[in-house]
Parts: sequence; structure tokens; C-alpha cells
Amino acid sequence: GGEFSPGTQMTVFSIPAGEFSVSISYEIYFATDVRRFVQKGAEFLVNITNDAWYGRSAAPYQHLSMVVFRAVENRRYLVRAANTGISAIVDPNGRIVSRSELFERTAVRGTITPNSDLTFYARYGDIFAWGIVSSVGIGLLITAIRY
Repeated sequence: GGEFSPGTQMTVFSIPAGEFSVSISYEIYFATDVRRFVQKGAEFLVNITNDAWYGRSAAPYQHLSMVVFRAVENRRYLVRAANTGISAIVDPNGRIVSRSELFERTAVRGTITPNSDLTFYARYGDIFAWGIVSSVGIGLLITAIRY
């Protein structure tokens, strides 16, 4: 077996077309990590994955659905390359503008536009969600005290 250790830095790569970051496989599930890439200057996002072990199940479609959320949260184009799963280009509004099918050997092509604007979520993270949870908690506490 190989010896693995976690990375120590979050890298934003630079090419003439813009700044980008790469998440590997299920790292795309972690919204906070993707948001940190955007805060560090990523103008578009890339996700690479080996979906072969999912086979012909619902999992590759579920995995693809997560990139849609990350694109919308950060208003970034997201380019996904999957060896046997679904490769795709997702626009900042969550629309899949180009995609492959499962186990299809092809190239996904399209045009992306880098963006450096920060969304509310990119700036403040889960503060809105925590505010809602806190409000509900306070409401429940007040209700419990009254009765």
C-alpha cells in the first residue's frame, strides 16, 4: 500500500485564461473548502474524479449534482472531468451547459468566463444558516420557558 498524507495548502493555479482551483473527487462535497479556493482568488473551479467504482448506479449522477451546488454558491463556472462518470461544464447559475454520458469516451467542450466577484456565501460562509438555526433555538427555548 501507498503512504498518503493530507495536503498542507490550498493552491490556486494561474493560466492565461484565469485563476482556478482543483478539487479531487468527493472533495467537491465540502462547500467550505471550495469557498476557500474562491476566497483565495479562484475565478473558475475544476473537479477531477474517478467514478469507475460507482459503476452504472445512481451515484455518478449524485456526484455530478454536488458540483452544481458549488457552482451556484460561488457563482463560478465549474469544469468536471470524470474517467467513467459524467464530465461536464456547469455555469454559475447551475445549468449544465455541456456533458458526457456514463462510460462515454468523448471530450466535453464549451466556453467559460472567469469571475472574480464574491457571492454572499463566498464572503460569509454559513453565517445565514447559523443565524436561522440560532433563531429557531432561541424560539424553542423561549417557548419551553413560557410553558
